Amino acid sequence: MKVTLGTAKARIAKHLNLCPTDSRTVEYINEAQRRLLESGKWKGTYGKFTICATNGCITWPRQIETIETVAVNKQPGTVRNSWFEFQESGYGLMTNKDDIGVQILDRGESPVHTDLTGNGSFSTTGNNLMIYSPVEADAGKKVTIKGYDYNGNWLRLTTSSTEASATSHDGDIITLVKGYASSGKIFKTITGIQKDITDQPVTVYEKTSNDGDPLVIREIAKLEADETISSYRRSLIPSLAGGKKCDGDTDAKTAVTVIAKLRFIDAVNDSDILLVSDLYAIKNMAIAIKLEENRDFGAAQQYRGLAFESLQNQLANYQGSGVVPTLKLTNLETHGGGGIESVI
Repeated sequence: MKVTLGTAKARIAKHLNLCPTDSRTVEYINEAQRRLLESGKWKGTYGKFTICATNGCITWPRQIETIETVAVNKQPGTVRNSWFEFQESGYGLMTNKDDIGVQILDRGESPVHTDLTGNGSFSTTGNNLMIYSPVEADAGKKVTIKGYDYNGNWLRLTTSSTEASATSHDGDIITLVKGYASSGKIFKTITGIQKDITDQPVTVYEKTSNDGDPLVIREIAKLEADETISSYRRSLIPSLAGGKKCDGDTDAKTAVTVIAKLRFIDAVNDSDILLVSDLYAIKNMAIAIKLEENRDFGAAQQYRGLAFESLQNQLANYQGSGVVPTLKLTNLETHGGGGIESVI
């Protein structure tokens, strides 16, 4: 059963000697959630997702933290970390043009869903970024885009024209309006996007047309309303493993299915659903955190143990006792496969 932040506040605040309306209650609940989430794959903290990809370089949604397993067009594959390409006996550095079978490589994190193309005259003259806000309520709020200009120089701007009181800041600060607002700079590479909390999502576009031609823009990032710093996990499936199309041969998309661990995102509103649904575990971890702050580490360890025990029991109850354990082995035909013929 799912649990909301409002329900958790009402149940847990009294155990912390706080009121449900005290902002510290939400802080304890969120920190407890994060620590529990990062300690294991509990009920509700992972899921199965399928996308139709047109390119082997994939940027995952904000809600996905870690790819645990992958299948391309229903064929399971191998998950590789960022060190895999640097094995002396390995394939070497991979690009999207390589084909090494069904293998997914970690590509770290990115502030945008898709990189800048540098197409069109706006990539060298004028400005090449636009930000769209759909509502008047967000007018006046700020978005800061950081990165390098088309000459490869780090963008650092002066906020005051008076030399004696001049201050500088990294990146270009764009003030939102209802509709499109333009950056005043030309970006070659974006390294970060920061945004005020807004009422509605905000979309960042690259201008790819030439000056004088009809304006053509392409979406490169979409920040949710409560998203203040953009950061998305990236993966590479070289050549999409030579996969078939999502819809026979009628499109250019390949089906990629993953089981992924979900990312912790702060709960803010009472209606927000918590990833960890075990209130007993959250309560005990929140108490443990408060005890740690009071330097009572022995008691804190006992409460942490109660939290983990409750989550283990919840997971065992959810999975049931009839499940046959799955033994995961690397395919012997895959580079790096073990050569294990029998586990007995």
